[in-house]
Amino acid sequence: MPNSEIQQIEYYPDASLDEYFEGMTGKVITAEFTLNNQPYIALEGGPYFRFNEAISLVLNCEGQDEIDYYWEKLSAVPEAEQCGWVKDRYGLS
Repeated sequence: MPNSEIQQIEYYPDASLDEYFEGMTGKVITAEFTLNNQPYIALEGGPYFRFNEAISLVLNCEGQDEIDYYWEKLSAVPEAEQCGWVKDRYGLS
């Protein structure tokens, strides 16, 4: 996607710093990134917070050709698509 990049990724510290980090060392805590100039921050929520319908991303397009382009690239669950909503292969809508 044009105008998209990862700005920063923070990782869990070494488990020797705190027992809470046991088994988490080196895993991502947060990531800051942009998609088509729209900034986002992702937070690792642990095993209890999985992708679901409660989270959606918005993609602003300049015209129908651009909408069709991204729709084709992102769409993974045709039966879940309606009113401009697309569900991708990760379950995000």
